[in-house]
Order: sequence, then C-alpha cells, then structure tokens
Amino acid sequence: MKKLYKILSLSITLLLSVNANAADFYNAVASSIKTHKASENTRTELLSILDQCGGSPDSMDADCVLVGLQDNTIKKNDSTTPQQIIESYRAIMTTDMQRTECINDELIAANYALGSCVLALNFFVLDSNEAESVHDEIYRCLNIQMGYFAYNGNPIAQYRLEKLAKQAKRPDEVKAWGRMLKKTTTEKELEFIKNCY
Repeated sequence: MKKLYKILSLSITLLLSVNANAADFYNAVASSIKTHKASENTRTELLSILDQCGGSPDSMDADCVLVGLQDNTIKKNDSTTPQQIIESYRAIMTTDMQRTECINDELIAANYALGSCVLALNFFVLDSNEAESVHDEIYRCLNIQMGYFAYNGNPIAQYRLEKLAKQAKRPDEVKAWGRMLKKTTTEKELEFIKNCY
C-alpha cells in the first residue's frame, strides 16, 4: 500500500495545479487527486462514504459523496481530509470562469463533469491497487462524464474532448470531436468557444 501511495504521490506531484483551461484540464483533474496520501483510517472512512453513495467510482452519486465528505469527522491533522477533496472539487468547478462573458449553462455542465471525475478518481485511488492505471482512468472518466454532455449537444464539452484527444495523441478522436463541434456550432459560436476555453 505504501508503494502505491509513493508512486501516486510522485506522479501527481509532476502534474500542473488546479487552475485549468481547455489545454490543461486533464492535468488539473490529475492534480486534484488528494487521497494518495490518506492514512489507513482515513482511507477506510472515505471508502465507507463511497459504499453509501453508489459503491464504486463508476456508479457514485456525486451529490451524496459531497454531503458525506462535509458531514465526515476525519481528523484535520490527517494528511488527507474530506475538506481537501471538497476544495479540489470546488476549484475544478470554477475552471474557465475567470471571465464573466464566458460563463453559461454549457460551461457549468462541462465543469460538473470535471468535478465528478475529481471525486470519482479520488475514490478510484483509494479503492485500487493499480497506481499505473490512474492516468488511463482520468482519460476514461473525462470521456464518459464529458461525453454525456458532448453527445447531448454541449459544444464546450465537445471542444474539451477534442483538446483531450489532442493531448492523448488520438487523431481519429480529434477528427471525430472536431466534426461534431462543427455540426453543433456556427463559426461565430466556435470562435467564442476557442477564445473563452
């Protein structure tokens, strides 16, 4: 278990801070994973929240998890507290909200997808012994969570998934998301998205 925490600590330390934009939101989600430093008692308590809120990172209810984290009594002197996870969640939820003209329902929905991944991945790290797969899980989670909104016509989610595919060097996915984005936006809307996100 200590080896897992050391590997994750090293990999997360190398990633960027939580202030994300379209080019680095993958890294922002990665750096929001706080549970790699959790003590065994904290780990057990946090996993009990997950059990009460869906049972696995893939089926968790994000609102239930947030309530569980807020109500939890884990000692503040532990290296990972529920408050740190909540703060990471809140920080990622404000991604690309620095300019008020860029804030809209599509951005809020896309940020909800980011926040859901922050919560899910914190629990994935607690629940899994496969430290090496955390980066694949980030990509998978973002594709699932953001994909839901993208397939329902959210152009910001589509744009972010196109950027994510570029980062992952997946040219077929870049083309597919780019085509979808062009079908759902006008030139003016696409320019707005590129300027904001």
